Amino acid sequence: MGAGDSAEDGVLNGMKFLVRWAFRLFLLGLVLVVALLLLKDTILKSMAESRLRTATGMEVRIGKLEVALDRPVIRIENLVIYNPAEFGGSPLLDLGFLLLEYDLDAIRDGHFHARLMRLELKELHIVESQNGRTNVFVMMETAQLNAASNKSNAAKVENQPAFDGIDTLNLSLGTFRFTSFRDPRRNQRFDLNLHNEVFRKVTSEQDVAAILLRIVLKQGVSFLLGPRATVPSPVSQQPVQPEQLR
Repeated sequence: MGAGDSAEDGVLNGMKFLVRWAFRLFLLGLVLVVALLLLKDTILKSMAESRLRTATGMEVRIGKLEVALDRPVIRIENLVIYNPAEFGGSPLLDLGFLLLEYDLDAIRDGHFHARLMRLELKELHIVESQNGRTNVFVMMETAQLNAASNKSNAAKVENQPAFDGIDTLNLSLGTFRFTSFRDPRRNQRFDLNLHNEVFRKVTSEQDVAAILLRIVLKQGVSFLLGPRATVPSPVSQQPVQPEQLR
């Protein structure tokens, strides 16, 4: 196999990895957003923090939460989910801003449909513990276990809200970091510097893949290449391989 084929295989494997994890995070985010929408009548930030803390098993802080009473709009500023001690206690996710204009009738029918979503993600920090577990996997696992163990939500667990899509997504992305307590040589940081990119009709995993591909092509694909790739990389750190985060 030539160097070109190796590089192409590395990019394809990297894209599959990113799509899989991005869609998992997207579905988890969907569950969290629906949980916040269910609190629309209380408009209490502390209750939202408590709900998210229970769902994720991690410490949560929300700077500002506003739910409009006259229209289906929710606004969140400075939402931070912190890693537990096993993963160093640093922020896992730092969400600077989220504005969501949702379809209330769809929510009532058990579906999620957003007319507009403006999202500014300041930082996503994936951490691998000494025993090889990643913080994102643990958070998703905790969310699933908590939902399944809550007998009052049994019907909701069996019939999760159907995703009907986002008409307009305005996306800003800051920093992606990977930290390994097992092997610090694999630590990486990428500054995506994506500002107000607009995407239409996001309805499926394929659409998420297309968004990721657009971002990757804009930022460069070198960090996705496999270990056999010979394409020069503008990033000095050793690339993170897809299989290392499973």
